[in-house]
Amino acid sequence: MAASKFTKAYAKRIAEEERAELGYDLFQPLDPYLLAEHHGIHVFTLTDLASEGGVIQEAHAYFTNTRPAAFSGALLPIGTGHAIVVNSAHPAVRLRSTVAHELAHVLLEHEFTTTLHLSGRCRQSDSAQEDQAAELSGELLIPRDAAVRSALKQHDNDWVASTFEVSIEFARWRMNATGARTVAARARAKAAR
Repeated sequence: MAASKFTKAYAKRIAEEERAELGYDLFQPLDPYLLAEHHGIHVFTLTDLASEGGVIQEAHAYFTNTRPAAFSGALLPIGTGHAIVVNSAHPAVRLRSTVAHELAHVLLEHEFTTTLHLSGRCRQSDSAQEDQAAELSGELLIPRDAAVRSALKQHDNDWVASTFEVSIEFARWRMNATGARTVAARARAKAAR
């Protein structure tokens, strides 16, 4: 999808459709692995791949021990389909957001443009597509409407993270990116008049 045609409303619509297809309500934490499976996308960890030996074992050691922060995950084309590879050194909540992000690229029908490197910068990618995937993955994992309702109920980031099975950092980012706390503050101010 062209960056100029992407809107948050479009991401919301896609996320609502995907969540509904799997039977999730607004406050249920979406299982991104189940959504990937629903779309025929296999998810592998670096550890899964390292059992093959050779250069994969070297990459596993590099990304899980030497520079674990350098690689979260990647979407890989396989024939006419895709696979997602995630860094097994990361906590489960981080893996969930990584899978959702990489899956968002597929749902948005992004062209495959990412290049991975072992030296220097680890990946080069289209920043507009990355922003779009971040927005959609956020909407999949913490829908804007759920974020606003959480803010109206004055739930903190810990509660949001626990409820949606994401990291506190992801919950904080999503609550800020949606403007949920601002919406809630304005609603409380209006009610107080």
